Amino acid sequence: MQITLVNSNFIEQITPNFMLNLEAGLLSLGGVLVKANYEVNVVNLSQLIKDKKLITDALFCSNAAKFILKQGSDILGFNSRCDTYPITLNIARQCKQSNPKSVIIIGGPQATFTDYETLEKFSFVDVVVRGEGELTILELMNRLKEHRGFEGIPGVTYRENGKIIKNKPRELIKDLNSLPLPAYSLLKGYQPAPDELKEGWAYIAIGRGCPYNCTFCSTGRLWQRYYRLKSPGKIIEEVVYLQKKYGIRRFYLGHDNLFTNKEDVKKIAKLLLQKKINIEWTCSSRIDSIDAELLKTAASSGCKRIFFGVESGSPKMQKIIKKNIKPQAVLAVIEECRKFNIFVILSFIMGFPEEREKDINATLELAMKSRVSGNCYPYIRPLTPIAGTELFLKNRKRLSLRDSWSNLYLIGSLIRKSKWSMGLIKKYPSMFSNFYSIKPKYLPVYLPYETVTLFSTLICAYPRSIYIVLEELKLKPLALMDKFRKWAKVKKIIFKGKMKSPGYRQTLKYFPVFLKDLYNNDRLFRGLQYIMNCEKQNCDRVHAKITD
Repeated sequence: MQITLVNSNFIEQITPNFMLNLEAGLLSLGGVLVKANYEVNVVNLSQLIKDKKLITDALFCSNAAKFILKQGSDILGFNSRCDTYPITLNIARQCKQSNPKSVIIIGGPQATFTDYETLEKFSFVDVVVRGEGELTILELMNRLKEHRGFEGIPGVTYRENGKIIKNKPRELIKDLNSLPLPAYSLLKGYQPAPDELKEGWAYIAIGRGCPYNCTFCSTGRLWQRYYRLKSPGKIIEEVVYLQKKYGIRRFYLGHDNLFTNKEDVKKIAKLLLQKKINIEWTCSSRIDSIDAELLKTAASSGCKRIFFGVESGSPKMQKIIKKNIKPQAVLAVIEECRKFNIFVILSFIMGFPEEREKDINATLELAMKSRVSGNCYPYIRPLTPIAGTELFLKNRKRLSLRDSWSNLYLIGSLIRKSKWSMGLIKKYPSMFSNFYSIKPKYLPVYLPYETVTLFSTLICAYPRSIYIVLEELKLKPLALMDKFRKWAKVKKIIFKGKMKSPGYRQTLKYFPVFLKDLYNNDRLFRGLQYIMNCEKQNCDRVHAKITD
């Protein structure tokens, strides 16, 4: 009996070598099924696009479906993520149309949180696997093999005789070591190119679950806030396997909050050192999980980069979103990381419904200070309300369709080319809420997006210059943006898009001219202009470093 597992979660990146195309989740399912002697095929659409075997045009979904059906399986399993869900459903729909006998199974976070709606609105979907899928997919395959129904299988929602049935949740796997090694052998013919091995990171799933409860994040609900980690020996086994098989030496140790248990990190580092395994690694953590001793240990074993979610520079917003970190601690952690040559990436979010101007200013000021401090890149993005999160559930009646697809790259392009996919987003806001923003309670509706688009460019291209401007002219960031907007209106400069916000190229072109007029002092501006020219030349190198 055969199943085809489809990776329809495209790897979105600025440079093509950011992450290697190893789909950890699907290969973990594949490992369980292969161990049970099932025949498994894996179709990695991300890799097919990269290899130019699939063209990202208006016929992409149709051609992807044809490729999937050529594998000869009647059982098709798709993973799901919020941004690619319209494309995933479109491909699954066309698979069902071409082969009505096929059994369509969808798992992953987005399907988990929209399980009932998915089955209610899309008759071509047969089963949704909720939460962890390894044990559930094995039970499903056993039932299909025996031509039996799905009653009693924990963790599935399915349709039977026109009725949608939601079985009880499945208990989480307490011991992740019980899972077999992901079935990398299913990636037939895959071999990273030399430039990928040099620049890319291989994501390996070393654990699951974050014990915190941020309102905007679905992780806590998905994994029930239950922190689990594979043993250091199991993690090293996978690292060594991938080193030998593909020559990989740069790894993303995938866990939502790795440094939650400091002793676990020390054990991993110690084993890497003991076995003299020469790798570089990166991970995600929280600012308040870090200390100097831990950083020293991590760096000694190859840690080169850490991603921290900060989200807001406002203490008030930290409490509202239940992140509960101290903004004033951020710069100190960046400095500690610098001592051990660990690069820092920070995540900031704008568009929380309770934000006021002073909260946004506080976030921008912290982002700029962190960037100016060096050894750090702050990444600012608009709020994405994710299905299943506390923030979404409280604000589902305040959704407003976004006019911003630039941050979706390939996914945005594919959705624009598909009337069916675009139609889904507009028809079912609750299912596709990540394509929406939440209307602010106290600010103009487009202000958060305008702020993100302008300051993302400024903080990358002119970090020190903007910091100097704000200090010398005694301005807050939003006041500077307002002056730029009014200047552009007087100069009759038209910005693209409904939100009338300048993109990357327009900002680089017009902002220096605006500053010259704003200063109205050639001598003062000449000093600033020299700094800006130096920073502009450095911007591309910074982009390369954060995606390195």
